[in-house]
Amino acid sequence: LLSVNFALDFELCREYYLSVEGARGKPSLSDIATVIINITDVNDNPPVFNRSSYSAAITEDISPGDMVLQ
Repeated sequence: LLSVNFALDFELCREYYLSVEGARGKPSLSDIATVIINITDVNDNPPVFNRSSYSAAITEDISPGDMVLQ
């Protein structure tokens, strides 16, 4: 289980590297592994529009995926 004490921000850092050492027995057997933690982005920025209202005329024969307004 891996947990953090604060929120991670994708825009500030996209990867973290964690070195983990495991050991057991006598004489001690040990090894070190590096864990790469990739941060995924969430949409934390609200959309920004230039106008408060937009309108467009759309024909009835428009195909799915066609651009309506840009």
